Amino acid sequence: GEVGIKKVYNGAIAYTPDGTAAYVTSYSMGTVAVVNTTNNSVTTTISVGTGPRGVFVRGTTVYIANGNATVSVIDTGSNQVTATITGVGAFPIDIVVNAANTIGYVTDYFSASVLVVDLGTATVTATIAVGDNPWGITISPDGSTLYVANTGSGSVSVIDSGTNSVTET
Repeated sequence: GEVGIKKVYNGAIAYTPDGTAAYVTSYSMGTVAVVNTTNNSVTTTISVGTGPRGVFVRGTTVYIANGNATVSVIDTGSNQVTATITGVGAFPIDIVVNAANTIGYVTDYFSASVLVVDLGTATVTATIAVGDNPWGITISPDGSTLYVANTGSGSVSVIDSGTNSVTET
């Protein structure tokens, strides 16, 4: 069957670590639906920035990359937005966060870059040039390496997270 979420255009999904909830972005609605994975029902819908795409869960925190150059931070206990980080590029698409929950890495589609965001100060601290139109991003289990799918150039950039530099494309 289907879960009752409306207009999941270009949506993304991420599970909580225990697998009991999934967070689903809805680009056209500007929302994130919280799905109870036990009975596949929507428990709540959270308003976030315009055009949410990427979603990443680390511990009890959910990070949403919004198309209006913001990142929404959601607490999984209350399912409330606890912070909105502004000035995050031109068109954020996806996000990953290090294991310490201190640094976020956001793909910025229009600037062909990955933005390094200090989550404590809510500021962009570095910009890493990658291939054209970066979309997806993932972080290695040990946090040392980022992989970025560049849709415009048909390549994958490999980033050393310690130096914030591309080691291979």
